[in-house]
Amino acid sequence: MIVYFHIYREPERVAESVSYWNAFMDGLVEGVDPQMRLVTANSMSYGFDGLTQFREVYEWAYQRAPEISAVPEKYLRQVDVGFGLWFNAQGWGEDPEFYSSSASWQARVEKALSVADSYVWVFTGGGGKMLPDWWSGAHLPQAYIDASFSALDLASRRRAAQ
Repeated sequence: MIVYFHIYREPERVAESVSYWNAFMDGLVEGVDPQMRLVTANSMSYGFDGLTQFREVYEWAYQRAPEISAVPEKYLRQVDVGFGLWFNAQGWGEDPEFYSSSASWQARVEKALSVADSYVWVFTGGGGKMLPDWWSGAHLPQAYIDASFSALDLASRRRAAQ
């Protein structure tokens, strides 16, 4: 099961609604089947491009979140850290390399994959008729597809070397 946000939120940083959120998440963690994994998908990572950013969120999930959790042992047994990346956040058009190069896309994907436990997911959205379509390939130059596969290969090698 993928949870779009952090599973837990810092109680001292926000309003009373956070205590309800954290209590709800405690119930979710506590009730999840032992054979399931909960993935904290970290939608706030949409714009991350530095390895340090991914690592800080990953460490928060395994160091700070268990301190917030009412069921820390189960949380640590069943939660994976994933990341979301917004593919076309800088825009998109006739010349996608102008907005965000395929090389920078590859670097972002590789960094996210090298830190995540399991999932890195991609959001592609916004307005316009030229939106890239991962299913059909429309408005999606081959360079970005190749960059995605190269990132997967590089991240796999990085993990194997650790």
